[in-house]
Amino acid sequence: PSPADRAQTLTAWLADLTRRAPLVLFTDDAHLLDLNSIGLLNELLRAGDRFRVLFVTAFRHAEVEATSPLWHTLEEGISHRLALAPLNRAQTADLLNLLLHPTIPSADFVTLCFHNSGGNVFDLLEFLRYLIAKGELTRSGNRWLEPPNPDALSIPPRQSARLLDRLARLAPEARTLAEAATVLGGALELDGWQAVAAVEEDTLFRAVDTLIEQQVVVKVNGGYQFAHDKISDALYESLPPAQKRKLHRRAAQFLEARLEGDDSPLLPLVARHYVAAGVSDKAIAFSLRAARAAEANGAEWDAFHHYRDAARLLEAAPPSPDRDARLLEIYPKAAQFSSAAWIDAATCLRWLQKAIDHHASLGNTDAVFNLSLSYIVTSAITGQYRAARRKIEDLIRDARIEPNTLPWAILYGAGVCLVDWYQGHQQACFDHAVAALNLFEAQLDTLPAEAWPAYSWAIFWRDKARAYLGLPIEMANIEYNRRLMEEGKSDPTIYWHTLTAVGARAAFTGRWDDLLAWKEEAARRSRAMGKIYWFECWISHSYLYGALHHGEFAQVESHLRRVQASPDPYQVRLAYLFRGRYHLFRSEYEAAEENLRRFMELEADDPDNSYPEGLLSLAQTHLARGEMSLAEERTAEGETLAAGGPYANPLYRLQFGHLRARLAMAHDEFDRAETSLQHSLQLARTLDNPLQTAFTHRLWGELLARQHRPDDARRHFNRARDLFLSLGNKYQAAKVTALLEKLGPPAGEPA
Repeated sequence: PSPADRAQTLTAWLADLTRRAPLVLFTDDAHLLDLNSIGLLNELLRAGDRFRVLFVTAFRHAEVEATSPLWHTLEEGISHRLALAPLNRAQTADLLNLLLHPTIPSADFVTLCFHNSGGNVFDLLEFLRYLIAKGELTRSGNRWLEPPNPDALSIPPRQSARLLDRLARLAPEARTLAEAATVLGGALELDGWQAVAAVEEDTLFRAVDTLIEQQVVVKVNGGYQFAHDKISDALYESLPPAQKRKLHRRAAQFLEARLEGDDSPLLPLVARHYVAAGVSDKAIAFSLRAARAAEANGAEWDAFHHYRDAARLLEAAPPSPDRDARLLEIYPKAAQFSSAAWIDAATCLRWLQKAIDHHASLGNTDAVFNLSLSYIVTSAITGQYRAARRKIEDLIRDARIEPNTLPWAILYGAGVCLVDWYQGHQQACFDHAVAALNLFEAQLDTLPAEAWPAYSWAIFWRDKARAYLGLPIEMANIEYNRRLMEEGKSDPTIYWHTLTAVGARAAFTGRWDDLLAWKEEAARRSRAMGKIYWFECWISHSYLYGALHHGEFAQVESHLRRVQASPDPYQVRLAYLFRGRYHLFRSEYEAAEENLRRFMELEADDPDNSYPEGLLSLAQTHLARGEMSLAEERTAEGETLAAGGPYANPLYRLQFGHLRARLAMAHDEFDRAETSLQHSLQLARTLDNPLQTAFTHRLWGELLARQHRPDDARRHFNRARDLFLSLGNKYQAAKVTALLEKLGPPAGEPA
């Protein structure tokens, strides 16, 4: 059952259970939860109005990927995060007073402990254990004796070295058991632990007692685990390679004997242990089994990891018909797991090219076409636009794809438009989508089943391009794509993407509530499909744009943390762009320029669709800092890009018009500024963009105020404020109100 199905069952049970009294459910170490468990927890949180339960979940935020679904309910406003900061020096002193009672530690000793723990409670406790083990912190009766000269102590600067020093003092059988535990990882059960350590039962129990006494492991839920991951990590890294392989082999053999079919959660563990053990034949066999099982369960990234392990070992093996057959099973998987390209783009593209070469040698043109299309998509989503363009040229040449044919429509509707959009060639994206749609719609009655998804993609790209050009989109197209999905002619993936086009239009026109509604619908469908990373990837630009202009800075910070950690290079670029814009909005110009310059560096070789926005933001930063020549240079470059060529875009042209007006105002060139604003206002109305219309009126009001025409300025300010309020944008409305107050009351009215 899916997390949603399980949550429905648990929701009914919790509703009945808490009818009489409320309940608190505490989950510890949530950073260790698998995706299914996080999904279940999130679904229960979303159903929280149906029962009386307080969920308290503890996790180490540094060990949770920023793209993890564990953060989703925080962004949705369903849950709240209480961040526990490290202890400060005074708090460290208070804790030491409790730990060393009745001894009161000296100021020098507190400083020593704080410096070596950073205020982390585990690190502090471990530092005290280290001092005790070294004989530097001793007891006399009920009192603790500090080291007489803390500054003279020779203390390893890295905590891992201090941990290993303490572990080295363990009895040999306890050390052996600890080494086996670090290879097994996670929850430890005695039978597996004993088998991997290869010790007798009496030795096992004696060693376990020692590890507990020395606070290396703790007893939990009928089993055992390391007292902290840092202990396990330090110990594992210290093991010689041969020792690691031996222990992994024992772990694999023990778990293999307990396997019960390919649905067993032990299967991926067996595969990973055999890979780490270097037992090639077993590693290949179990990696393939684990990959197929993960694939069947929709766990694409897990499947890719297992297939990659198998492929690496197979490619190192001597050629044979069986080896080649298994590799040819693996290579096309890169087409199915396109998001795996974010993990390892080079491997995915290499696999696809090998599969293409194989089918080309057999004259299988259909397979070559489909695999080449996947190659184009994989190249584009990993920022390798030149590679994508080269493959488009190769495919057209080698497959002899002629214009005005169905293969041309499929290639352009599903592949070329994607590259166009990523590179920011929005007009080309729109034109190519329209041309493909004309070909599809001329033969809808006879369109083969395999062409319908490409037709749906072309519908999507037409509207996505319109949104990024600042133009209205046709809601009828969105509904049509939904119907195609429900009829089974299109994939749910495509309709999900279609929602991002609507979200982009809402963001660029300032309709924040609409953006949130579409964002939630897209997120819900993303969760239902198990594509948790899609939400981050395809909604980020429009969501961050909308949040910034609406003054939702807390949302911007929260979302940026996840985007910055994304495996998608497009997202990493966006993170620098919007972090720069975030600092710009907050008048933090040095930080803004630093992030924007980093963004422009990443754009230097293969610019994407945010490149003009980077120029715009950098020009705004230079203008705010009074660097007029630099602002002029960036503005001129951006105006040229937006006016013609592949980056031609009326929405960017409008925004550069605003910037040109500000530059003219800075030089007291008021007529020139007014001309720019007239063009911008005309564009904003043509694009039916109330947000940009409001910005234009506000800027026009500023121009008129500079010209000492308060009544005319007030009229534009009032128009801007009314437009912002109609969009529910109190943040921008308040900024205009401040300008009105600065202007003073109309003539004849009391101040």
